[in-house]
Amino acid sequence: MNAALAAALEGVYEAFSEMKQPVYIRHEPPDELQPGEVNQLTGFPLRELSPGLLRSYLWDAAFQAPWPDFCYFLPRILDVAVDSEQVSLDEVARHLQRSAAQGHTFTEEQAAALRDFALACWLDLLDGPATSPLPILNTWQAFGPTRAELLALWRG
Repeated sequence: MNAALAAALEGVYEAFSEMKQPVYIRHEPPDELQPGEVNQLTGFPLRELSPGLLRSYLWDAAFQAPWPDFCYFLPRILDVAVDSEQVSLDEVARHLQRSAAQGHTFTEEQAAALRDFALACWLDLLDGPATSPLPILNTWQAFGPTRAELLALWRG
């Protein structure tokens, strides 16, 4: 992870730092989460949650997690997504798009941090192997940047 992306990720952790760790997470079959995983989610420090655990949580969150709970876990989910194949940014983007359609919003500080994170990821992608980033343009737009901003960075 490059320095700009690491700084943007720290900005996301900071912007969401006021979110409270859930004390209860509903889980019922056929949920991905097992009772031991729920204990970890409600008892372990955020940065210590494993990629596999967050993958299970993200799957269940898509259907039933309260918005504040999802926001609490979002910084770590993004952290894992940039360093692990167990969580994809496409999955997170789809969840954000569904949540926006349901009327969920972020504070200005949170929205700005997510936008900065997406732009840092985009620039990191553009610095990588020469492949067209256009197929994943919608992924990054879910985090706040406009299509015009992303294309300008790609062209520039």
